[in-house]
Amino acid sequence: MFSASCFAQTTLWDGENFELGSQGGCWEDGSPVVVENPDRSGINTSEKCLKFTMTNDRKVVKIPFRDWLKPEMDGSRRISMMVRKAQNENLMIEVSDPTDGSNGYWEKVAVWYGGSGEWQKVVFDFSANPAFDHPGVISITAQTSGVDGEQDVYIDKVTIEPATRANGQLMTDIDDGSLTGLVTLTGAWMKGDCQNADNDWVANIYDDFALLATKMSTGAVTVDMRGTVLKDAYNAFGSVNPNILIYTESHVDGDNVVVCGGEGNHAGRVVLDERYAFSAPTGFDAAEVVMNRPLYEGFNTVYLPFFVSKEDLGAAALSTFNGINGGEHTVVSFLETEYAEANTPLLVSMANGRETLTFTDKYITELSDGQSLTDFCGVYAPQSGAGLWGVVNNNTFMRGGDEATINAFHAYLEAPAEAKSVTFGTTTGISNVTNDTTASEVYTLSGMRLASGINVLNKVAKGMYIINGKKVFVK
Repeated sequence: MFSASCFAQTTLWDGENFELGSQGGCWEDGSPVVVENPDRSGINTSEKCLKFTMTNDRKVVKIPFRDWLKPEMDGSRRISMMVRKAQNENLMIEVSDPTDGSNGYWEKVAVWYGGSGEWQKVVFDFSANPAFDHPGVISITAQTSGVDGEQDVYIDKVTIEPATRANGQLMTDIDDGSLTGLVTLTGAWMKGDCQNADNDWVANIYDDFALLATKMSTGAVTVDMRGTVLKDAYNAFGSVNPNILIYTESHVDGDNVVVCGGEGNHAGRVVLDERYAFSAPTGFDAAEVVMNRPLYEGFNTVYLPFFVSKEDLGAAALSTFNGINGGEHTVVSFLETEYAEANTPLLVSMANGRETLTFTDKYITELSDGQSLTDFCGVYAPQSGAGLWGVVNNNTFMRGGDEATINAFHAYLEAPAEAKSVTFGTTTGISNVTNDTTASEVYTLSGMRLASGINVLNKVAKGMYIINGKKVFVK
């Protein structure tokens, strides 16, 4: 399936440029003639196209675009055209006579026509031909098998598809694993197959989306496909960063696809994972958001890019940050609420744990830096938690050690440096729990250091340990 917006293409042949009844600049092979388009109801709405009558001995039409055009591929390796004929079969093209004076012909490429008498756009991929830069003549073989009697063949819009580029660079010039942040695409992005048909036919399967995934780092958070030509587009980036959002004007298969149009931006299913970075450069409505991050029984920090209620979370209580009183024994106060706006760091009390969170009909807001700017801070990308205070599973704040990590969609507290312990304030109406330990490192009884960090108690098995210089039994 094809879709397209505004893009730069090189048109090699178009029936609109020639007079009806003429040969359309073609050689006499196949006795071509420019005619009115016999079917403008499909994907080819042009008024004129090229027709020739194919027989078993006459299957080829040749277009010498070197005579009026000296095209350059400009990094592209694909030529497409519109075709309409009665029989489903392979078409083949051969590009020859380079206009830059270089010698030789290039491999023939064949592709399947399955239009059953209707217009179909077919794509010929020459990626196996690195020297293919200045095409001069195209020979189109309308059918590679035998032809029964006579058949009319119609051809139109022979085009060099624009090269695939990410952030302005050709894909061939981008190092693996180097793309990060917002990745903007231009050109024609496609998935498909054809045959290199010079001698023995060799399958050529191409997938620009899978190739792009190899160029990305885990820090890539958004792919903007707006303004590109797309064929069989899909989200191929889940193994790189499952939180990547794809912005498009056309159909793209998979989750995390935001379709941008005149009536706003909409997504079907959005899946987010706390282990990876997230960003939304443009806001949108999401029919469903599935967040892969657990909420444990007891206290949790939560930071979400959309409006959320206590009911949404299935929480016993929901609280927002109210203030902090510094000192050796710091007291942090929260105010209980029924709901919170997007990008609000929250303290959530759960009567029962949940492994995933599912929300319906949410508006995901545009994010700038993805982090709140208070003493209680939310994050949309995993980061070091060293020296920061987070909630652990014994319902206390604990300062993170050197190996501590704050995952995405969580929050942390920046308590004063002199704080030896942090206490939840009673203004929440849900808590009067204090932090009984000042350490964040765990040792075995023999003195071996096992773990450190905000989630330190989640890192060790049930048993007796030394925590903060005291023997503690972890259940």
